[in-house]
Amino acid sequence: MGRKILLFYRHFPVAMGRYIHWALEELGNNVFSCGPYSGSKIPWGPQFDYPEYMFPPDLELPDANLPVGEAIRQTEQKGFYPDVIIQAADTIYLEGKAPMKNIVIGTDPHVIDYHQAIKNADVYVSMQKYYLKDYPSGSLWMPYGFDPNIHKYLPNERFQYHVVFCGLQYPQRKEALRRIAEAGWKVYSGLGHIYEEYTKLYNSGMIAFNWSSKQDLPARFWEGLGMRRCVLTNRVPDLHDIPLEEGVDYIAFSDMDEAVEKASYYLKRPEALFQIANNGYKKSREFTWKNRVERMLKECQI
Repeated sequence: MGRKILLFYRHFPVAMGRYIHWALEELGNNVFSCGPYSGSKIPWGPQFDYPEYMFPPDLELPDANLPVGEAIRQTEQKGFYPDVIIQAADTIYLEGKAPMKNIVIGTDPHVIDYHQAIKNADVYVSMQKYYLKDYPSGSLWMPYGFDPNIHKYLPNERFQYHVVFCGLQYPQRKEALRRIAEAGWKVYSGLGHIYEEYTKLYNSGMIAFNWSSKQDLPARFWEGLGMRRCVLTNRVPDLHDIPLEEGVDYIAFSDMDEAVEKASYYLKRPEALFQIANNGYKKSREFTWKNRVERMLKECQI
């Protein structure tokens, strides 16, 4: 019998809390989810609609901070009595001191300040090690991961692109991909692909491109490895603390010119490119969400 976990997060298609939810259940825990629910819409792309990916919580709560005692009271009214609370927090969180262990996971520490959210937490877990320097000692690092049931290698998918990127269209990303295309390579850059469609898109490309918005190592990096793509990413501090080697398991750049240079170099040498993709893929099994969450629970002594 696993732990009885009250999991608080904002419920929308492709929410980070959803991956943590699935991992907790895969590890044998009894999970009761609560939090705001946006149905088929996503906060960062309201123009997109995903009715096939609606994951309602067991208990819907207002889209605002709520006293933790009130969340527990409403949860117990539904017959669930938690042993521990885990919050996959973004801009909202449960306030106050909980009567059981309360873990706050900072899912976006590169853009959100979690100091208020962790005021009454027993453990703070950051998904970016670089940003732990701003938080209390004893805080933990849990990198993003990938879900092998979703982000997987599709051997029968034909290559259609040399370089693929799916994400918010920040200027530096658009410019780098434009210049790679001008160098003669077929590039896909867009937003809105999730789950199976996202996986199919990345499997149709040779290079999985990433340019982090703010010194962060995003889920996109780990997902690319899990889909057996050659990941090309900008250099960020957290790359120094992962068990992967640049030029062996992934390729990296520091500026626009190097991004174009590295893409062209390896695309002209597909054997070397596929070897790097294979190397990263072989090591990716330890980077699944299940393994990430299992390690976090152990470090939190749960």
